Amino acid sequence: MTKRLLRALGLAIALLVAVLAFHTLRFRSRQLAVDPVPERPLPGKAMVERLQKAITFRTISSADPAQVDRAQFDAFHAFLAQSFPRFHQATTREVIGQSSLLYTWKGSQPDERPILLMAHQDVVPVEPGSEGAWKYPPFDGRLEDGYLWGRGTLDDKAALLALLESAELLATEGFVPGVQTPVASIGIAEKGALSVELRAEGAGGHSSMPPPTTAVGQIARAVSLLEAHPFAPRLDGVAESTFDYLGPELPLAQRVALANRWLLGRLLVAQLGKSATTAALLHTTTAATMLSGGVKDNVLPQHATAVVNFRILPGDSVASVLAHVRTTIDDPGVTATPLPSLRGDPSPVARLDGPGFQLLHETVRQIFPGAIVAPGLVLGATDSRHLAPVADDTYRFLPWLFHADDPARVHGTNERISVANYEQGIRFFIQLLKNANH
Repeated sequence: MTKRLLRALGLAIALLVAVLAFHTLRFRSRQLAVDPVPERPLPGKAMVERLQKAITFRTISSADPAQVDRAQFDAFHAFLAQSFPRFHQATTREVIGQSSLLYTWKGSQPDERPILLMAHQDVVPVEPGSEGAWKYPPFDGRLEDGYLWGRGTLDDKAALLALLESAELLATEGFVPGVQTPVASIGIAEKGALSVELRAEGAGGHSSMPPPTTAVGQIARAVSLLEAHPFAPRLDGVAESTFDYLGPELPLAQRVALANRWLLGRLLVAQLGKSATTAALLHTTTAATMLSGGVKDNVLPQHATAVVNFRILPGDSVASVLAHVRTTIDDPGVTATPLPSLRGDPSPVARLDGPGFQLLHETVRQIFPGAIVAPGLVLGATDSRHLAPVADDTYRFLPWLFHADDPARVHGTNERISVANYEQGIRFFIQLLKNANH
């Protein structure tokens, strides 16, 4: 009997190993095999000087339109027209709203579907009191140690200027007749967002005669419940596509795990959950960001509020998140009201078999030989979400090589971009525009 059980157990283990090996062997690379494009010489000094000048324009955005200095945007527009004359001759320019610009560059095949390349002119303010923490003044456009320092170097004037530099060079050449191994993450979707204000009312009075729970206590309990009941992680959707592209390029142990998510999914989720960055790719996140209540230490609060921000995974929605909030708190004394300032469902998921992804995939492999291309999820919100009604597909990608400390510089202190990084981005956009014209 014991021998039979051991034989059966051995057979089961052998079968499991065979199944794991089968799935791993079928987990093949999805990277395009293309020849790298020879590195193109660029007039680097002049290009960098134009980006330096662009950084000096204080095109600072604000939630209050009255606080925006439109003169800075107007001056920046004049600078662009002066800096990229051939591109402006080859295109038609429209001013959308007060300061947005739309350039139309007609191709040789007007019946083909167009593409739209985007970057933004505005930058976030420098946090008051943090000016002294900057190594160089944030609007000087200082070039030191091979890096260009200043607000907008990463988000997003470098992308805007790199795109215009590329178009200017191609327009000058008569382009369009008549007018570790790094991972290139191409955003095929972005999360939605919802901020919910929680509010509880109290009777007020002196703190020497408190009720069992004050308004502050009700709000604290509500926030605690939401943090204790997060949205469950999922390995489907965009994450599944990311693993399908990234997994075959990884070492054997990781490749086995990603090829056999049907069996090892829980272990994979546990591992990814150890990092806030990777955990955010798998679920709708919950972040309590604001808390307010009371006016004095010995006075019962008449009301208390908290704001909880959610970044919504594709597959969830504003409606389902709001339902989760109310069901989880389950307190008639706490109201949950969506705030209008940041509210929207996740974007549609762009196709992997469409021409847009193919175009980006090919260009990345040509300009960054050896880079692993993988679809990804953008955790924040971009302006591209407004294009969903008119665009077949929307992809989010910047050709910058990011290092571990670079993400903290975006919207933070000491934002910078290396000259080599900027020049390679220009080469990428040149090749992208040429490939798009095939």
